[in-house]
Amino acid sequence: MQHKVSVIVPVYKTEKYILQCARSVFGQTYSNLEIIFVDDCSPDSSVEVVREVLGCFPQRKEQVKFIRLERNGGVDHARRQGCFASEGEYLMFLDSDDFLEPQAVEKLMAMALETGADMTVCRYQRVFADGRTELSPLRDEVSDRERYLRNMVAMNGSSASPNLVNKLFRADLLKKIEVLPAGNIAEDWLICVQAAHKAERIAFLDEPLYNYTMREDSATHASTIEECRRTAREDRANIDLVIGYLESKGLADGFRHEIDARKFIAKGSFSRFCDDPVLHQEWKDVYKEINGRILFNPCLSWYNRKMFILNWFRLTSKYYSMTGAVRRLFRKNESHAL
Repeated sequence: MQHKVSVIVPVYKTEKYILQCARSVFGQTYSNLEIIFVDDCSPDSSVEVVREVLGCFPQRKEQVKFIRLERNGGVDHARRQGCFASEGEYLMFLDSDDFLEPQAVEKLMAMALETGADMTVCRYQRVFADGRTELSPLRDEVSDRERYLRNMVAMNGSSASPNLVNKLFRADLLKKIEVLPAGNIAEDWLICVQAAHKAERIAFLDEPLYNYTMREDSATHASTIEECRRTAREDRANIDLVIGYLESKGLADGFRHEIDARKFIAKGSFSRFCDDPVLHQEWKDVYKEINGRILFNPCLSWYNRKMFILNWFRLTSKYYSMTGAVRRLFRKNESHAL
């Protein structure tokens, strides 16, 4: 008999995207599912769209739960409520503006059972509004549990992605989570670090089974100064929680480079405003204790170090203007050559 897998879908203002999301989860080839839609007080017709789609999948009707929250608490709160209501032996998370490949659950479950993994990770692809797709990075660190954890802490763009959504978890693994997120920035990362630390075995499936929709209005995209300040505050709060967690496990000293690399990412909230003298100083002051260590951090790429230098001397805008002009010149020359 198949193990039951609970798929938790937080819903908030995604009526433009949720049709594809609902079809993808209802159309899974894996049969023993529990699908939980958590309505985080969405003001639009997202939930009604899901109910309409469900009518086309009568075999899923008894497997679907709808939970309506009393107040809007954000995606992390909605996911937790879904976890409390779930009955599956395994858990997956699906954002309501994203979608799964038809065999996603089946293939992840097969890998989990074959390897005995507590946490099974697949590749994902970013899907842009113009139809372009971009595949997530692939490295071999999943076979090395400590290396995977280190890359997760550093959040360095490897296949140790700081997202809950491209992973299948044993339900009892998530029940061991000790520290809950503060706010809705980097909340996935905080949970993933703890899960990666507690998992006895992690498996990786080299196949893009999760599709991540790139939205300009996403909660993770800050466009104004005040939004950047809020993002930075919430990000720092969760970084401090991870540092506290690692300290409680006696790991913090051995993860100094990874922690500094993650703090460097937190500074990025202000990097686009570094032309402004006041905000440039704010950028310098975010985790200012790492400024003298960034250029020598082995967890940071040369690109990261280059951008740090450009930001430090307030040359970022000039750099992008120059490289943009060079690219336009090359395109112009190529078109003339044709």
